[in-house]
Amino acid sequence: MRILSVEVEQYRGITGPLSLKFEAGLNVLYGPNEIGKSTLLAAIWDGLTLTARGETERHRSIQPHGDGRPRVKVTFVRGGVSYVVEKTFAGKSASKSALRITSPTDGVVELAGTEAEERLRGVLGVGETARSGELKPEDQGVWPLVRVLQGESGRSPNEDVKTESARASLGERLATLSGAVLGGEGAEELIQKVRTEYLRHYTETGQPAKRGDTPVWRASQALDKFKAERDRLRDQLKDHDAAVDRHARLEQDLDRLRREQPRLDERHRAAQAEVQRIQKLKDGLGELDARRGQVEAEAQLLTNTRRQRDALLQESAEAEAAAPALAERHAQAQEDVLGAEARLPPRRAEVEARRLALDRAGRLCRRLRAHRETLDAAEAQRRDQERLRRALAAKEKVVGWEAEQRALRPDDAGLGRLEQLQHEALKHTSRLEGAAATLVLTALRPFTLYEPAGERSLAAGESATVHAVSPQTLTVDDRVALELRPGGADLHKLREAAHDAEHNLRAALQAEGHKSLDEARDAAQRRREIEARLNEARAQLREIAPKGLPALEEELAQRDAAARRAQQARDACSEPGDPPLPEHSELGARLSEAEQHEQGARVQSDEVRDALVREEANLKGLITAAAQSAKVSAEASARVDRLRAQLTAHRAEHGVDGVLSAKLERALSARQHAAAEHTNLVKTLAALHPEQAERDAASAARSLEINRNSVKDAEQQKAEIAGTLSASGAIGLHDRHAEQQAKVDAAEAELAEARQDAEAAKLLYETLRECRDAAQERLLAPLQAEVASLLRLIFPDATAKFDERYALKQISRDQGADSFDELSFGAREQLGLVMRLAFARLLGGEDGLPVLLDDALVATDEARLERTRRVLDAAAASGLQLLLVTCHWPRLREAGLAPSALIDLEAERRRQERRAP
Repeated sequence: MRILSVEVEQYRGITGPLSLKFEAGLNVLYGPNEIGKSTLLAAIWDGLTLTARGETERHRSIQPHGDGRPRVKVTFVRGGVSYVVEKTFAGKSASKSALRITSPTDGVVELAGTEAEERLRGVLGVGETARSGELKPEDQGVWPLVRVLQGESGRSPNEDVKTESARASLGERLATLSGAVLGGEGAEELIQKVRTEYLRHYTETGQPAKRGDTPVWRASQALDKFKAERDRLRDQLKDHDAAVDRHARLEQDLDRLRREQPRLDERHRAAQAEVQRIQKLKDGLGELDARRGQVEAEAQLLTNTRRQRDALLQESAEAEAAAPALAERHAQAQEDVLGAEARLPPRRAEVEARRLALDRAGRLCRRLRAHRETLDAAEAQRRDQERLRRALAAKEKVVGWEAEQRALRPDDAGLGRLEQLQHEALKHTSRLEGAAATLVLTALRPFTLYEPAGERSLAAGESATVHAVSPQTLTVDDRVALELRPGGADLHKLREAAHDAEHNLRAALQAEGHKSLDEARDAAQRRREIEARLNEARAQLREIAPKGLPALEEELAQRDAAARRAQQARDACSEPGDPPLPEHSELGARLSEAEQHEQGARVQSDEVRDALVREEANLKGLITAAAQSAKVSAEASARVDRLRAQLTAHRAEHGVDGVLSAKLERALSARQHAAAEHTNLVKTLAALHPEQAERDAASAARSLEINRNSVKDAEQQKAEIAGTLSASGAIGLHDRHAEQQAKVDAAEAELAEARQDAEAAKLLYETLRECRDAAQERLLAPLQAEVASLLRLIFPDATAKFDERYALKQISRDQGADSFDELSFGAREQLGLVMRLAFARLLGGEDGLPVLLDDALVATDEARLERTRRVLDAAAASGLQLLLVTCHWPRLREAGLAPSALIDLEAERRRQERRAP
């Protein structure tokens, strides 16, 4: 099965319409949190499994945040047939379900409503509870096996295999692949039916059930009821006719029982005779087993004796043939030892000479290296001193700029507050001026106007405007005094607000140490310039001393110590009479020449030393070989004498070779004859079916005993009735009693049949369970093989084992075996992914099943992520379709994940929302 596309509208937080297409293989949907990744997978799930009509909690949870009706449209292909399912979730009245099926054979079929829902359930293999809304876990079939919910990446797949429907589908598929008899098509259903039939008669613990719906209990209760009614009628049978009828019936029963008794006697005697015959055969088989054991032991003893004789003959011949060669080898070994001892003294002298030459060359190389380290340390000291100087200068700049910056106020935040206060002051001043009293003075002739703020002169025809926001007096020359008294209901409040705003601005400027806002702006600009220079100085300081001045000074101290150590090492390698050391420009060539000379001396020293070691090892080996050859030669002579004595004693005890062979042939013939006789007797005994014969004998004895007891009971009842016959009669009672007796007989027969059915159900159920256990290992082989093919990509040394209910028992690795819950969360996450992919490959057959993965790799580390990527690639290559949503796409991309389709859900939603009308 492959999902081709999905369209979602008004579903939870997805307003939509959002339409996405999916490819075969791996599809990755990524984006930030709360962009709708998990919601999209939930929409696909609900579109396939949730009925459109319903008012369950699930239906209420998918409603959009605003107004609207959730709509989901899913297009998928299964078995070569195309399906388009569209559902609108709008309560009971306006909900809609539609299914369009396109088949190569049947063409296009369109269904709606309940018919569409039922056909979709059949295609997906889900349960009947989908009719009323949300699927129950036990009716979700195999789909939970191929789904990982958000936050449940470490959840055990065993939890999803617990349902009967999932196990039945998985078992049927495994049986088809493995060929197991009890796992084929309908096998799980057969076993469940047999178990259901078994539980109709027995409890889970195997005890007879005593419920009203069990056949045995129901038949027993019916029998008791009929007997009670029959007894009641019998009490009413007071009359003579009823007693006579009972007497006649008993006569008939007695006649029947007596006629049956000879046949039962004959059956009992025949069964006893068969049992006795079988017992004689068993006794004969026991005697034959004992005789056969004796023959077998005798033949085995003679066979062992013959083997001992042959081994002695062969070993004696080999020992006599090998003795001369061993003596000759010992003589040659002694000559080799003398030659090797003569070659050792010259070799030792040459080794000592080469060692002295190597020491001289090595001392010269160490002296030159120490000299180079001394020069390098001096150069490093010079560079570090220059770095320290530049760092101190940069530090001095930083301290100076920091001091100047601290002296400047305000900062950007303070300047923002001042500008906000000025804005408030201007706003209130504007309001006040808009409400002020206005006086326009036009000069008819020149005059001087005196205001509280100052004086000004006006020429003839010139005008002056005065805005009064508070009471004030104007004087024109010395002639007129004008008193202005502004009024209005809100003027007082506006004047107070303007005064407060001006006061707040002046107080804030004073707190920052400035007289005006422009002065504060200049100070803030200067502070920003200092901040830039300060950052530049700090960056320069970090570049010179990334770890700080103390670390740089510590580094200088270490350089000094290194220089002293290099000087001391050079002095330690120098001796009186050594040639002067070269300058730095010549040092490289001189050191390379000295190292080459040292290497050549070392090679020559190693060669002569190795030659000496080989000579000494060869001498030791020759001495050991000479001693060993002497020992082996002596042991060979002693072995020849010992084997001759053993062969003579063996012939004296068991006879010559021909006599021993004849005894062995007769014993083997006797053993073969006894085995053939034993086989024939076992076949004869098996053909008689001893267990069945014993059961037949016991059954015949029980039948005979029941018949005899029945005869006694009938005769006793007949005698009792004969003594109680009377002339009284009850019309119709006899017939009713006869009918009731027939019911009793039928109830007894039904009870016997129910008990027989119960025993048969128990036998069948236990037999099926035994057979199924035997086939379980073969049945699980495809599952284990499928899991193993993916598991080895993550855990190369791991194997997985499953129980009879297809649940993972344990995973075994080199360090031991663990259950699923004992693994780390990351390992559980990876193993759970492997199992779900294996389930999808098994259950889907050639089509496969889509696997829905909601952030299934959140706890996987980088090393395992690379291996898990190979698992996803293998699953996609095998034909599976994977829908993986994640907010960790950069991690997966760095691990090499290359999906067939990559969807940026955030970008896709924005693009489609802009395109929507």
